[in-house]
Amino acid sequence: MRLNPSASPESLLIWSDWYALEGCWRQDVIPRQAGLYQIRRAGLDGVDYIGQTGLGLRRRLAMLKGVYAAEMPYRDPHTAAPALWACRDDLGCDFEVSVCPVDSDTLWRKGLEALAIALYRRGTGRSPAWNFGRMPRGYQISSGNNAKLVAAERRSRGGRTDQEQASWTLGMPPLGPHSSFPRRDLTDLATPPDPPSRGDVCGGVQRTPQPSVLSQRSDGKTERHWPGSHRRF
Repeated sequence: MRLNPSASPESLLIWSDWYALEGCWRQDVIPRQAGLYQIRRAGLDGVDYIGQTGLGLRRRLAMLKGVYAAEMPYRDPHTAAPALWACRDDLGCDFEVSVCPVDSDTLWRKGLEALAIALYRRGTGRSPAWNFGRMPRGYQISSGNNAKLVAAERRSRGGRTDQEQASWTLGMPPLGPHSSFPRRDLTDLATPPDPPSRGDVCGGVQRTPQPSVLSQRSDGKTERHWPGSHRRF
């Protein structure tokens, strides 16, 4: 795809109007082509989830019908369904969706998804509420739903819980433009700045992110990781 060098990042994302999420997959306002989608609680500005699909937007959003079921859905076929279900169960909220059709290949579409998340983080100081496997405080996520889990008797539905969950931990806020962090000062990134004053969890509980650690890999590259976590960037 040929790009205009002077174009702003925002101009690469052309979002539709907002539509009610429930049943949108049966309406012509949602195209059948591949693209990006974002979901928010009705009447609020903050975004709960940003995703992309090559299956077709209408088909992918239909995989969220479990959000409106009596029991928490599994993480298959949609990874965000448990969190959206829990948010609705906790707050009784409705959801809206906006889409951005993408007529290009998978790499370009996933790049636009990363851009959309980055722009949201830059503008709000936090990630979309339920991206990256996060859950509302007070809820445990469901397992996946596949033959291997069923055979091992490890498939399970989530729900309310008082036990602390790793999925309740908030991520780090943006650290700023890459150019503002000279390589010699990378060690300063080990401690994140103060988190935003309000949490992006349903219960409004803000938790301080754990500080990260930078280490040198055997190939000479720098790697960031969080003690006690498998996350590495």
